[in-house]
Amino acid sequence: MASEHFRTMNYAQRPKIELHRHLEGAPYRRTFESLAEKNGLDVVEPLSQPVSAPPGSAYFFDCFVNRRKLVASLDDVRQIARDVVNAARSEAIAHLELRTTAAFFCEYSGLPPLTVLDALVDEARLTAGSMSLAFIFLLRRDIPPDENQGFRDLLDSELFDQFSAIDVAGDEVGYPLTPFRALFDAVRSRGKKLTLHAGEWVGPDAVRDALGFQPDRIGHGIRIIDAPELIAAAREIGVHFEVCPLSNRRTLAVPETSVHPIKAMLDAGLNVSVSADDPGVFDSVTADDLAILDALYPTRDAGFAAAKQTQLFAIDAAFGISDSRRAELKSLINSAWR
Repeated sequence: MASEHFRTMNYAQRPKIELHRHLEGAPYRRTFESLAEKNGLDVVEPLSQPVSAPPGSAYFFDCFVNRRKLVASLDDVRQIARDVVNAARSEAIAHLELRTTAAFFCEYSGLPPLTVLDALVDEARLTAGSMSLAFIFLLRRDIPPDENQGFRDLLDSELFDQFSAIDVAGDEVGYPLTPFRALFDAVRSRGKKLTLHAGEWVGPDAVRDALGFQPDRIGHGIRIIDAPELIAAAREIGVHFEVCPLSNRRTLAVPETSVHPIKAMLDAGLNVSVSADDPGVFDSVTADDLAILDALYPTRDAGFAAAKQTQLFAIDAAFGISDSRRAELKSLINSAWR
């Protein structure tokens, strides 16, 4: 059986498609240590949750609380975007989708949300080179739609043209998606796509709730495996699942990677891709997530074939790219994944 290191290295420099990466969790700790030094601020731990750190969602969310305290200026915002995109390029990511809130960057800096979002998009595009990009605005479930910082301004601005989709994430218990229905209709009328975090930590009811809104994609969605009737519904709708195996293990959404349901999801005929979620928090790369998937299969060939299929699924599900770029990415994957 191939070692975990070998599996990771097998994917490290192959071109990859990344659909689920948070701008706030993508920078590695060196970015925030640099900001702290520049701004004369103290680093409060934790900033990251590598394998040596305690697992669990509480520790995970503490990382974001401490990271946001170190953002003080528009230059900091641009540095974050630049470092995130450069790191993705070093991983051989060919198409990258970044989701972000405005609140993370504005809470302590006092910067205007639209100014922040414009700087993030601009700096990311300046840094991307040949890598294609798409942007997703993320709203919190536990905050009414119009009270999510910066979103109403974004919706009313030309900058919204730079965003391909919206996402809703956060506490799935006690915060159904119903209050967002009018918002979903409004953004779809503008030609935007919809992806929803659901079924990450709680049972399949959260996935059922999300499927009722006919999303294009679902973030995580791993609890669907506990409800066969939902699997059939998801296949019929054609919804795509953005699955992040290493993240699920570090936050204890699953107890061990060896029992992660991603293989079962693929075996059930679901449309699934693999992403790193918050690689800077987890001190990881997308190749680590692909290695987890690979290890669930009995042979190297079977694991590699499944990993390649997730890349092709991702291309079909990608936001914000032309048909010609989609064809170009498929050709790239088919030639490099042999």
